[in-house]
Amino acid sequence: MSTVTKTNNISFFQQLQRFIIRPFMNEEEKLELRHNSRKLRIFTRNNFLVIGLFLIWDIGFFFIQFVEDPNNPRLVSFDPSLTVTLQAYSTPLLDTIASYLYMVGFMGVLTVLFLTFFGEEENAWKYLLAFHTWFVIATIVQFLYPVIVPIRIDPIPSGIRHIRAEVAPWTETLIGIKYAGIPSGHAAGAILLWMTGRERKVEWVRRLGLVCMVVIPILTLYTGDHYIWDVVVSYILCPIIFLGTLRLIKRWEAKKELANTTTS
Repeated sequence: MSTVTKTNNISFFQQLQRFIIRPFMNEEEKLELRHNSRKLRIFTRNNFLVIGLFLIWDIGFFFIQFVEDPNNPRLVSFDPSLTVTLQAYSTPLLDTIASYLYMVGFMGVLTVLFLTFFGEEENAWKYLLAFHTWFVIATIVQFLYPVIVPIRIDPIPSGIRHIRAEVAPWTETLIGIKYAGIPSGHAAGAILLWMTGRERKVEWVRRLGLVCMVVIPILTLYTGDHYIWDVVVSYILCPIIFLGTLRLIKRWEAKKELANTTTS
C-alpha cells in the first residue's frame, strides 16, 4: 500500500510544472498530487528572481538591436550552401512549420527549461545562475566575433529565401540580435534542456532535449537564421559554461559546509 505524503505551500512554478507533466505521471504520482495542498506561493524570493532575470533578459535583447551595425566591417560570414541545399526541398507546409516552430517552439523549450529549474525550488537559483552565466558569455562572444547569418547578407545569397519574413513576419519584431549568429541561442536552448533533464534526473525532459537537439538546428539552418558552425560552437561552449558553473557552485557549497562543520 503506497503512502501519500501531504505537502503544503507548493510554489506557483511547481504547480504549473505539475500541471504540464501530469499526463506523464503514473497512478501513484497522480494520487499524491491529488492529496497535496493547492496553496500557491507566488511571492517567493526565487519567483521574483526568475521574473526579474526574464525582464532584464528581454529588455537587454530589445535594446541590443539598436547598437548593432549592419555595415560593421568586422562582420563575418560562412558558406551558406547547407541552407541552399535544405531550401531546395521547400514546400508551403515546411515553410509554415519551420517559421512558427523557430519562435513558438523555442519559447516552449524555454518554458519547459525554466519549469524544470523550479522543480526543486530551493535549488532553482543554481540553474538560473548557470543559465545566465552562459547567456552573458555568449553575448560577449557575439559582439567580439559578430557573424552575419545568411538571411541578413545584403544582397541575400542566390538560392536562399527569407522564409520567416514571408510566412510569419511578426517573428522579426521579436528577434533582438540580428547580426550575431555565433553561438546559436536556439541550439543552446536545446542542449540546455537536455543537460537540465539529466542533472535533475527528469527523464522526459532529457528525452525532449535530445529531440530538440536534432530538430532545432535543422530548423534554423532551413530558415537561414544560422550556419552549422553557430550550432557546433553552442554544443561545445554551452555545456562547458553551464555544467562548469554548476560544478563550481557544488564545490563552493561543499567548502562552506566543511567550514561550518569545523567551526561547530
